[in-house]
Amino acid sequence: MAFAIGFQCIACGACHSTCPTGAIQRARPRFRIDPLLCTECVLFAGEPLCVTACPVRAIVELIPAPTTILNSTINGVTK
Repeated sequence: MAFAIGFQCIACGACHSTCPTGAIQRARPRFRIDPLLCTECVLFAGEPLCVTACPVRAIVELIPAPTTILNSTINGVTK
């Protein structure tokens, strides 16, 4: 799953400084997570470090849209 930083972000930088892969980058008005760099801290911790570091719980897990799920299935076989 991918993660995103929501509008609650206060740009404190806690997530940025805890990200071991450099996936969190400064952007305006808030930080952003590069999904190509984010590993969800699988090799580093039991859960994403940015989620636990965020004081306002602005980092949320994105759920794929139903159309994305439908488009990835052809003839009952998932790609």
